[in-house]
Amino acid sequence: MKLVFVCFEFEPSKLRKQPWRYVAELTRGLDTDVEPLVVTDTEAEVDGVATHTVDSLGTLTGPSTALVDTVRRADPDVVATVLGPSSLFRPTSLASEVQAPTIAVMTSPLYELGDVVGVGAAEFYRHSSYLIGHLAGALTPDIAARRHLDQYDHLITLTCSTGDALADTGTTTPVDVVRPGLDPFDRKLPPESAVEDVQAELAPDGDPIILYFTSPLTLRGTDTLVKAFAKLTTSTDAILVVLARQDGGGLSDEEQYLTDLASNLGVADSFVLLPKNLTPEGVKAHLRASDVVALPYKIVISGVPVSILETMAVGRPVVTTTTDGLPELVGDRSQLVVPNDVDSLARRLEARLADSNAVGRANRERISDHPTWEESREQFVGILEGIQ
Repeated sequence: MKLVFVCFEFEPSKLRKQPWRYVAELTRGLDTDVEPLVVTDTEAEVDGVATHTVDSLGTLTGPSTALVDTVRRADPDVVATVLGPSSLFRPTSLASEVQAPTIAVMTSPLYELGDVVGVGAAEFYRHSSYLIGHLAGALTPDIAARRHLDQYDHLITLTCSTGDALADTGTTTPVDVVRPGLDPFDRKLPPESAVEDVQAELAPDGDPIILYFTSPLTLRGTDTLVKAFAKLTTSTDAILVVLARQDGGGLSDEEQYLTDLASNLGVADSFVLLPKNLTPEGVKAHLRASDVVALPYKIVISGVPVSILETMAVGRPVVTTTTDGLPELVGDRSQLVVPNDVDSLARRLEARLADSNAVGRANRERISDHPTWEESREQFVGILEGIQ
């Protein structure tokens, strides 16, 4: 079976982020009966995946001519394409331009207008480029979304909540949920010596550690976290560590903003910003060394945050929000708060610090039932075979 998978900006530097990791994991390691080709709009080679580059994947009205011609020449048995909320208002789709069966993979949440607006005016000012697609999706009438979705033979989502949102448009196209998986590495605990070294470095006096990791973008609730931490420190001694993925030299604007915010709120002495890229083993040691991991998303921009799954896999509590499909990932409302609510976040962090070991053990047990990437690939192949 020949599979063409269309994905924007598919390149090595993005493979630790969503939705690119999801596409890479689904296409890597497929059995010999499936021959995948990823068509993208960036010039890059990705280990383990055959790629082909076109100048542009789409226009305001539908797929680009270059994309359509490339897919037709490849003569695939099945075509899969990443779909975003902003795609739903387009009158034509790749499905309407090719003869092969097609699958649309909705890797982003589909929000209501109130969810998008709820991030606040400041976020639209600072990060409109991240929000415009979700705003377009929220404003797309169901009849237009349904017209677009009905052109495909099958739909895949990463969470049940997004699947329900697609079904609510009235589309007749079948919808399946194929969850992002975990690697065996993700479930393995780090060496205790590495954990102790991190604890000794970050909290030499033995204070509890609240950890945030991945991008410091305030859309992920990092500013809400600093404000909640400032409230928490009036009654509890703790250290807030922001392990920020470093993509360039020096502090980014977001990192500087958080540093200044901590200083203005009087918690600079207990705020630690680590602007560096650690190895996966290093990240895991920091997760395990923390007492609570806080990931208070205002909005999930794209895909399922694997960071939540990684936290649960090493047996740590995670305080996150009720945004999109996060409740179904966590499965425990005692680890959830409403997005952008400083007071609720402060109270929840304090509560989870008090029972971190018990909640962490429950998370590790809960995650034992989560699918592996191999199982996710098997489910994906089953869908491919079913629509031929």
